[in-house]
Amino acid sequence: MKGDEMMALQEMPPTEEYAFQLSGSKFFSGERVNIAYQAAMKRPEPRYFKYRFGLHFEDTELVETTEEHAELTIWQFPVSNGVYVLGADPAYGSSEWADEFSVNVLRCYSDCVEQVAEIGTPDWNEAQFAWVIAHLAGSYKGGMLCLEMQGPGGAVFNELQNLKRMAGHMRQGDPRLGLYDVVGGMRDYLWKKQDALMGSYAYQWQTNAKEKIRMMSTFRNYFERDMVLLRSLACIQQLRNIHRDGDQIGGEGRAKDDRVISAAIAVIAWNDWIMEEMRAENRTYVLENRPVEEPHQQTTVEKAVLKYLNQQDIKFNAPR
Repeated sequence: MKGDEMMALQEMPPTEEYAFQLSGSKFFSGERVNIAYQAAMKRPEPRYFKYRFGLHFEDTELVETTEEHAELTIWQFPVSNGVYVLGADPAYGSSEWADEFSVNVLRCYSDCVEQVAEIGTPDWNEAQFAWVIAHLAGSYKGGMLCLEMQGPGGAVFNELQNLKRMAGHMRQGDPRLGLYDVVGGMRDYLWKKQDALMGSYAYQWQTNAKEKIRMMSTFRNYFERDMVLLRSLACIQQLRNIHRDGDQIGGEGRAKDDRVISAAIAVIAWNDWIMEEMRAENRTYVLENRPVEEPHQQTTVEKAVLKYLNQQDIKFNAPR
């Protein structure tokens, strides 16, 4: 293979995990994609879920299912101190053949983001997609939503606004109030021109040609610096579909890229708003995930020694 390690692993994989080797990627580094794939293969086993819809938001149910029938995959359930961002791309939002409704939920730190949940399915409508977003926002409390407004995204946003208005008109004691109130705690991504010193803001995200270059380039920069920790094999496999042709970045031909787009939308929201907030509080990945230290329990011998030292008026700091 003339010293090309990646080509050698592709043609002569020592194990089945190495049989997936990316070649010919025009936008993402093949080496970095392969490293991410190998890391994701060692991820904790996720839980799989499927939604059941009724006529109204309050009729929505979430049931556990198998990987084959899953619409929602969860690697990490919400934690009380977690900060989250939801990147949402409705079907046909980013292109005319991107037919999956996709959401990526990332847990945020000052130095990286970690994928904790993902949705991908072509089987919903815009109202149902909005209900799922509301459900996830209620589960991952206080999360920031960054929604693709191109194509049917406007209809999704309109349904989310309807849910907020309905919550505002409910009286105390209404059994539905707690369910609807989850939407009120959701933060909306606010867009403004990157080069504007002052100016008005707009709700959510629109992937025009200029902003798509910024979004995808930002995502690639963080991903290749190991600052985007992906857990979804399906999402990582879609990375190999992404190519750049002039100012056009996306799935080559009619290749799927829905999950990559929703992940990139989530990363841009973290980059624009949440990263600096967490840097100010020094909330790094290592500090947030360090094990809880148990208080030291003194043994009988330690207690006897400390008592003797105190009787001799010898100052000694007991271990904590």
